[in-house]
Amino acid sequence: MNIRYRLFLLGAAAALVVGNPLCVSLLAAGKMRVQRNIEYLNRPQDIFKETALDIYAPADGKDHHPVVIWVHGGAWKLGSKGEVHLKPAAFTQAGYVLVSINYRLHPRADVAGQAGDVAAAINWVKNNIAQYSGDPQRISLMGHSAGAHLCALIGTDEQYLKQQKLSFADLQGIILLDGACYDVAQHINDIPERFFKSLFVSVFTSDVKKQRAVSPTLQITPQKKMPAFLIIYIAERNDSKKQSRSLAAAIKQAGGSAEVHAARGENHATLNLSLGMPTKPATKWVFDFLEAVSSDTASPADK
Repeated sequence: MNIRYRLFLLGAAAALVVGNPLCVSLLAAGKMRVQRNIEYLNRPQDIFKETALDIYAPADGKDHHPVVIWVHGGAWKLGSKGEVHLKPAAFTQAGYVLVSINYRLHPRADVAGQAGDVAAAINWVKNNIAQYSGDPQRISLMGHSAGAHLCALIGTDEQYLKQQKLSFADLQGIILLDGACYDVAQHINDIPERFFKSLFVSVFTSDVKKQRAVSPTLQITPQKKMPAFLIIYIAERNDSKKQSRSLAAAIKQAGGSAEVHAARGENHATLNLSLGMPTKPATKWVFDFLEAVSSDTASPADK
């Protein structure tokens, strides 16, 4: 665990003694540099900021901070980059630059188009984050729910990165928070309720070939050089458990790295809302994983 995060934990523990744990976020919020609504696809006409991002950087002014790109959830139809909760405070205090992105929502973009937006945001970060004290050689991707699916797709199907002249080597790690749709056709087949089944069909269509084309688990082939994965799922949620374990198994079978954890005592929403709170196991899993992958290619100034 890095020294900055240890200091964050000490400060958080002190805050917990006096009351509300959210005061950790409020205290840290004044100790970061924030840039909002940066257009990553050069669409100045985009009044709804569908392809914009926000940057939260440590206030120390130092360079070479590792970078985490956050991809929100929302069933591919909802959500925004502003839904970061405790993450800006926790990540900047731990010495990371956090980049939260928007992407075009369905039906204005299909899932492949959304993955293309995420890849374009990664490309922008790679080329520009040094101006905001980030290290372009240490970029990880993290998403929740639908965002987890998009992150997994980026990390298993290199075509989206290649469209931006990038590769798997440009990402150190992929963090997935309670995704349940890594094999889309299988997930739709497993859904018992007609209403929820129709929601997924409205996004992925009823064409099984199209569903398979955007299923991360099905993009994995032997010896594919993917980034390292951290996969967290809700222990009591059977669909997420099944899909997460299957994805991890496929990654490992192909020779890749996949660390898997079951979050107990959480639900789909609270896992996201509380990430960054020092008392939560998921917070430790995430920061331990990031420290491990970030130290592998630390910039000379950091060694």
